Amino acid sequence: MSHFYLIDASHFIFRAYHALPPLAREDGTPVGALYGFIAMLLKLVSTKKPAGLGVVFDSKAPTFRHTLFDAYKANRAVPPDDLVPQFDLVRQACDAFGLPCIAKEGLEADDLLASYACALSQKGQNVALVSSDKDLMQLLSETIHLFDPMKEKWLSDDDVIKKFGVPPKDVLQVQALMGDASDNIPGIPGVGPKTAAALVQTYKTLETLYDHIADVKRERLRTLLTQHKENAFLSRTLALLKTDAPLSVPLEQLAFQGLDTEKGAAFLGAQGFETLLRRFLAQTNTAPPQKNLRLCVLDTKASLQDFTKKINQTGLCAVHPLYQAKTTKQKNAPNTEDSLFSQRATSFPPAFEGFVLATKNGSLGFVPADSLQTPDMLADLQTLMQAPFVLKIAHKSSTLLDLFPQYTPHPLEDTALMGYLLFGPLKDDDILPLYKRLGGEDVQLNLDAAKAFLENTALSLEDLQAACLKADATHTAYLLGKAALKKKRLFALYKTLDLPLSRVLRRMEQQGICLEPQRLKDLGAAFEKTLDVRTQEVWRLAGKTFNVASPKQLSEILFTHMALKPPAKKGKTGVFSTSSDVLEAIDHPIIQPLLEIRQLSKLKSTYVDGLLQDMHPTTHKVHTTFQSTSTSTGRLSSINPNLQNIPVRTEQGRAIRGAFIPSPGCHFLSLDYSQIELRLLAHMGQVAPLIQAFQKGDDIHKKTASEMFEKAIKDVTEDERRTAKMINFGIIYGMSGYGLSERLAIERTKAEAYIKHYLKVYAGIEEYMQHCIDQAIKTGYVETLWGRRCYIGDIRHANYARRSAAERLAINAPLQGTSADLIKRAMLEVQKVLKPSTLAADKEKGDDSVALLLQIHDELLFEGPPDALARLKPKLVACMESVAALQVPLRIDSKSGTSWETVS
Repeated sequence: MSHFYLIDASHFIFRAYHALPPLAREDGTPVGALYGFIAMLLKLVSTKKPAGLGVVFDSKAPTFRHTLFDAYKANRAVPPDDLVPQFDLVRQACDAFGLPCIAKEGLEADDLLASYACALSQKGQNVALVSSDKDLMQLLSETIHLFDPMKEKWLSDDDVIKKFGVPPKDVLQVQALMGDASDNIPGIPGVGPKTAAALVQTYKTLETLYDHIADVKRERLRTLLTQHKENAFLSRTLALLKTDAPLSVPLEQLAFQGLDTEKGAAFLGAQGFETLLRRFLAQTNTAPPQKNLRLCVLDTKASLQDFTKKINQTGLCAVHPLYQAKTTKQKNAPNTEDSLFSQRATSFPPAFEGFVLATKNGSLGFVPADSLQTPDMLADLQTLMQAPFVLKIAHKSSTLLDLFPQYTPHPLEDTALMGYLLFGPLKDDDILPLYKRLGGEDVQLNLDAAKAFLENTALSLEDLQAACLKADATHTAYLLGKAALKKKRLFALYKTLDLPLSRVLRRMEQQGICLEPQRLKDLGAAFEKTLDVRTQEVWRLAGKTFNVASPKQLSEILFTHMALKPPAKKGKTGVFSTSSDVLEAIDHPIIQPLLEIRQLSKLKSTYVDGLLQDMHPTTHKVHTTFQSTSTSTGRLSSINPNLQNIPVRTEQGRAIRGAFIPSPGCHFLSLDYSQIELRLLAHMGQVAPLIQAFQKGDDIHKKTASEMFEKAIKDVTEDERRTAKMINFGIIYGMSGYGLSERLAIERTKAEAYIKHYLKVYAGIEEYMQHCIDQAIKTGYVETLWGRRCYIGDIRHANYARRSAAERLAINAPLQGTSADLIKRAMLEVQKVLKPSTLAADKEKGDDSVALLLQIHDELLFEGPPDALARLKPKLVACMESVAALQVPLRIDSKSGTSWETVS
């Protein structure tokens, strides 16, 4: 059914603002709501094929309703500062697309929507009001409909009845009785939706209700209705939409003739909406021709050489490996001297089927794994991988570094790192979502040349097709990503930090770290013995045996069998929670052994049994995988196994660290940045007292305590220093008075007084914190000292808890992110001392006997012969302390030892 669509602009702009993440133009102008509006508009035009289209705006001037009732909408908050300029931008967008904008002083958008809808309806047109505003529900009829574009839903009479308890024709009477808090329409005090609906169902109109007011049985309700009769009729007048407003834009001008392609495209380009621009051009049939991909099978030396010529001409080559479907790659073994190029193809992971090369103009080449058994093919591929004039591109550089560990591809680009810098952590490791997000287009793939080859292999057409599409997507995503990084001034960060660091991380992963397996086994046996003792103790206190590891059985024992009072309600499963927080709130002797069982069980399964499983059987080393695209702040993480989360504060955790030992003949050296985030807070927040304290080398926590408690540093007690330390670090994480009171076990009012005094002493911190929050609200991200964007997703969330958590993240992310960038820079610099790259401009000879093993937040762990460590330590410390020129000095704490426990 063809409709005339009337868009409620103001209503939709507000919804888009709160529903979508913040977005800013390159000049800083906020455009998130504008983006949402245009995306909705393009989708509406594409999917609904409107017969007519108009955009209706509210008037800034007071309306006739303000004359009737001074308090009308008096409780409405002023629009957020970053939303205000977007109203005019939406009008500009409508003008650019050639759409009529409808507005009239003294009238609200709802009145104009009602008047135009009724006028069109009287001419036999079907009308769709593009809005979810409940006030428009009174207009619904056979020809006037309500469409919610964000939910893709047509609102029906049933939806109206669910909302108001009555059909559309009676909505106005319900509104008159219940009022509307959002518009400050008074209604009858004490009359809610259910009561109002019941009265209207019985009496239909206000007039009939008041003619039969004596029939209302509930005395209090009858009294309220009588006392506030005037309010009821006033509220109905305020809620009633005008249907006879003058039509400033003639109905004929609403007939939709299509969007203005030239002006619309220019407007989208000016805003930097590249994805929307491509979508718009595609809708208007003015998009560039769809790219066609052509594949050839490179199973001979001649075919590979021919394809290499194409690559050499363009200087770009994307590489995507092909593995059998539903088969995972084997975990990397330690690095060996033997190259995959000097071995048979069976040396590749068993699931490996070959790889696809992609270059310019949609040219694709598939190199089957079997063809790599030919020495000439391997030699040519080696030449390509090491050609300095050809950029090799992969989605995750580890993809190629895994396949060719000896002949390391150079130069190597990484689209995953590009996507991370542009958009933050990506939920999917696949290249295709990033390709689409960058504005990649659909392509046509021709696999005719590969069909004969596929007939003689077990490789499926679908698997080869997927690999081809991903190879081409990687090639295109690099070009689009490079342009986007430059536009956002992030390309230098990519080229000088994140990209070169990937090689350092791979070297660390291949190096691995030694374990002492017998010590782990002895620890596991000791943990098992303690677990048996604690389990027996729990059974004795409970009076029966049960599976202590089962939350359901434990809940039944604690809260049914033992009749302990649960501190929380039942969960979705119908049983009381037995989480650690819940257990810690219960005062009973059984709780302590239960908590100890949980802690020991986790330590044993994760850090004893798990490490033994991850240990290489010959070298007794574990080889973690460092992830550089998984956190919102730029910090590295570690998986399989996670070596950044080995406990250090408990006796059992330190014992586990004791099982990590250096290679034979080596010691460990730990270099750790001292109080790095506090130092960064002083510098980035321009906090003069903190800057002076760090410059003088004061004990910063004693200095803070001295200022807080107004006494000389020499008189500060350990408790006072502990309080100051908690505040110093708590401020970095946006700790509230409640959080500090919990940590220090003091009254909340006292904790809040501490924080208030602290912020007064260290003037500048509060201003810096508010600046971070304001930047996140305006742009959707905060920045590190080197310009990395840390995206803050919930900064405008309607839920207070989620919004507060986002504000705390906005405060901490620039500090944590800058700390992460700083230690990454340090890793690059120390690697030049340890083992300079043969490709680096700095040809100074390094010391191969010392290796960087791990990065744990603000710490670097090295191993090497004691004499080499002693010789290199001053250089390493100097590297780490000089990676950034701050107003405060960087300081390194160092420890040496024969196990990780001794340097922790």
